[in-house]
Order: sequence, then C-alpha cells, then structure tokens
Amino acid sequence: MRPRSDGLSTTTTASGEELLGRWPFWRANRGHYPLAEAWGAPGGRAALALCVGERRRLLVGLGTPEHLAPLVAATELPAVDHVILTRGTWGRLTAPERQRTALTLARDWDWMSTDRPPAAQPGEDRVGPLPGRLDDVHAVLARAYPERGARPGDAELDWWGYPAPDGTLTGVLAAEVPGPGAGEGAVVPAGAGVHLSAVAVDPAHRRGGVARTMVAAVTRRALERAPVVHLGIWADHDGARRLYASLGFAVGQEFEGLDPR
Repeated sequence: MRPRSDGLSTTTTASGEELLGRWPFWRANRGHYPLAEAWGAPGGRAALALCVGERRRLLVGLGTPEHLAPLVAATELPAVDHVILTRGTWGRLTAPERQRTALTLARDWDWMSTDRPPAAQPGEDRVGPLPGRLDDVHAVLARAYPERGARPGDAELDWWGYPAPDGTLTGVLAAEVPGPGAGEGAVVPAGAGVHLSAVAVDPAHRRGGVARTMVAAVTRRALERAPVVHLGIWADHDGARRLYASLGFAVGQEFEGLDPR
C-alpha cells in the first residue's frame, strides 16, 4: 500500500498509533486491531490503518468523509479481507475511483461504547463466566444466532452466560479482553477497552430481559478492569440500539463495510 500523491505520508507503527490515537474508536480497540502500517492525510485529519491478525487482514479508515475520501482515492489499497470506512466516504468517491479500489459495499454498522456502569438489573446474580463450556455456548448460538455461529477464535474469548432455573443455558455473550491471555486474569493495555459481541438469547427465552441483564452485569465487571466497554451493531438494528442506549451506550462512530469484489 503506497501513497500516490497529495502529500500523503506513510508512518511507522509507533507513529501510526500516535496518529490514530486521536479517534476514540482506535484507542478502545488497541489490541483488537493489530496495526501493521498507517497512512495519514495532511494535518492528520484522516487515516488508513492496515491491521494484520492471525486470521484476517483488515483496512480501517477514520476521519470525516470529506477528508478520508481523498486519502482512499490517492492510495494504492492492499489486498485485504474486509474494509471499514467512516460512513459516507464511499459516496464521495467518483465512479472511476470506486472501480480502482476493487471493493463493493457490504453493510453499515455503528460502534457504541460506554465508560459508565449501567444500572443494576434483576437477575444479575445468575450471570456468570463459562470456562470450559464452549460446546454449550455454540449450542445456544446455533439456536439463537445461527448467522454468527461458531468461529475459530471462540476459545480465546471470555464467555458469559445466563442459566434458566433448571440450569439450562439460555443466553450467552462474549467479552474480548485485549492483551495477553483471556478471562478474568487478562491484562488490558492502557487505554484499551473490552469488546462485547455474540449477544444471543435462546428464542424460547426472549423478551424476558436476559440480554439486558447479561450486558449490564458483564459491562459493570469489565469497567472494573478497563476504561471503556464497546460493541458493534448493524445500523438498521433498532432493537439492539434501544437496548444498549438504555444501558448507557452511545454511538461513537458510524461505519460502512466493504468487501473485495
């Protein structure tokens, strides 16, 4: 990935972290997106970050659309598995510029975060960690969230669950703790946040407050170890937005996803 013109600059990893650190999204995701290289627009008003993990290559674009679009247009994009850009950037590119990227729009999503413990919810005492119960977690996901399903990195996540009175697992969620290790003893890098994902409730137990209770309990625990807790939702998922907003989460970044053609 090489800048072509317009004074764009390639940075080292250290200076890239400094460049990207102006955006709360990047600060919270330190460790979640392993930075390989970064490219900045003049004045640092927009940046592209190439993140290379064990399982995928991701390109992240941050900054206002009016500053990020010229950066995307003037840069030779690398081969990646997925791209996320500030929403509205794609619409500012010309047809030839879009064609040159070899990308196509996928789905919009919103990044939400909170730094305040949510109000206690009924039944939080039943929410607990699920060490060694990945098969049970995947069984709940198969019923409640089949489009997410089982993933190769699930064993590295910190899973929590909500059992029914008979002990049957009815809800699960994952907490990704950045840094070495996983679970309660993991060390969170300075400034990084805990990422929540895979919130799923068995269809037979929905509309009973299970998701709300799990998210509230795990968020409160996570904020004892990290300055922020964050998650992503599809932009058109109004139900999820209302749930998280009622627990103190707010939208901090709007993204559009793009995939290689």
